[in-house]
Amino acid sequence: MNTHEEMEQIMNLTYPGLRLLHRDTNLRIADKYRPGMLLHQQEPTDATLLDGGMESSHRYAILSNHFLDPSDLNFGAEWALCTIDSGAHFKVLDIYRRLGKTQITLLHLPDAHWRVFEDVSTNVDDLLIDYTRKRFDECLEAPPLDALQDPGWHKRCVRPVGMTDMGVLLPLE
Repeated sequence: MNTHEEMEQIMNLTYPGLRLLHRDTNLRIADKYRPGMLLHQQEPTDATLLDGGMESSHRYAILSNHFLDPSDLNFGAEWALCTIDSGAHFKVLDIYRRLGKTQITLLHLPDAHWRVFEDVSTNVDDLLIDYTRKRFDECLEAPPLDALQDPGWHKRCVRPVGMTDMGVLLPLE
């Protein structure tokens, strides 16, 4: 059991400085995601800081405070590319459907403490869900961004997060 101080430290590793990243794709397996489930992504997860309208049917809204920004190296700058290391864990906070589109909101968990989130939910999660839903609603009214219509970008985002293409959950370990 975690002490109060340990839990406070874990929360401080998780929530401060969160940024909203996007990863648009067309999923055939979106119905496999459920709020509260934990996911393990074995490969790097590419996403963007840009938000705009979407041509795809699904959007991952990824809340993270520990991702790599390779645009600093002049790679992926046109996409505002961000990469989350392989082996990352996420918690599904929300599934939101509107106007034929679906947003799956994921919280990027700290590497050493992801197991804590099997049983933890906070009021901050509710605020994050409200925020991501509002942003999604705004994006549904906006045109898609030209930079994110690039075939190279689509190729980077085609795979589901935490599952195989057939909807089988990847092992958490």
